[in-house]
Amino acid sequence: MELDMEWNDFLNDESVLAPPTYNVDKDGSVPESSSLYISTNTIISYLNQPIDLIDLFWKLEVIPYHEPREGIIKKQIKLNCTTPSELSDIDTKISSSPRYGYRNTIKHIENERGNIKYKNVSKITIGISKKDIISYRLKQKGAFYNCFVLIIRVQLEQFKEFHVKIFNTGKIEIPGIQNKEHLPHVIRILIDQFRLYYPDIAYNKENEEVVLINSNFNCGYFINRDSLYHKLRYEKNISAVYDPCSYPGIQCKIYYTPENEIVSTPIPGNVVSFMIFRTGSILIVGKCSLLIIHKIYDYIVCLLKESFQSIVDHKCTHVKPELFKKKVKKTILIK
Repeated sequence: MELDMEWNDFLNDESVLAPPTYNVDKDGSVPESSSLYISTNTIISYLNQPIDLIDLFWKLEVIPYHEPREGIIKKQIKLNCTTPSELSDIDTKISSSPRYGYRNTIKHIENERGNIKYKNVSKITIGISKKDIISYRLKQKGAFYNCFVLIIRVQLEQFKEFHVKIFNTGKIEIPGIQNKEHLPHVIRILIDQFRLYYPDIAYNKENEEVVLINSNFNCGYFINRDSLYHKLRYEKNISAVYDPCSYPGIQCKIYYTPENEIVSTPIPGNVVSFMIFRTGSILIVGKCSLLIIHKIYDYIVCLLKESFQSIVDHKCTHVKPELFKKKVKKTILIK
């Protein structure tokens, strides 16, 4: 399930590498792989005190989306209601909010004869973000308990939006941050807003931890996945799974020692996943340092180079789809 989410994030990432050029000569020369691209980091840290999520959620100000300034532009939370009056109170708060808001019902139970006579689970959304405007997604995403989500707009070279999860314990999780240098700007806006209601709140910078790095590159040619899978599994003894009916790539796991050496022998907790696709795209995902990510990148590049003749697929060609000019139908009305 996690790999499916990683693949979807890779497809939906607006900042992935441009499509590579597939220029493979049959004389045996190996195309150069692209540079490693760090697409996103997931960072966690902690505040110095717990948070009353529900109370703070309704108090936090959401700025109008059209105003070019920093602040919170969207907030979301998942709430349970055990009586109709609780649900009515939530609807009243949403309707009285100065910003656009709505309630999406996840589950609703109303049965006088059942063990659970009344229960409503809803996701509350106040405000809008850039993704709401440009995305064609119709299906609503789920939400988690014990936290709420903020979309914070920060002015860097240009305005940029960051997804931040706040947990009741004071834990902060920021997924999808590309550059760690952007983190202080996000935290500054977050703490400024929280101090309006928690004057003594502070951010524990020493507890910052990168828990997930997403990266990708392209080897520059099409890959015969069956041949590569056989080599990975039976010659290199790498943990690999390949089932094209359920996942389009070869799913692999590789490990690293405390001395930062790359090995194929399982080491609990020191595992990094990488996925290799027919088009030559390779994703590297894991909880590790940038040093380990780059070492795994070098390892995969060397492995692909030495296996080039047996894994390259010359039958595949990269052809741009032909563009057809759309005919404009004209309707002539005669009065």
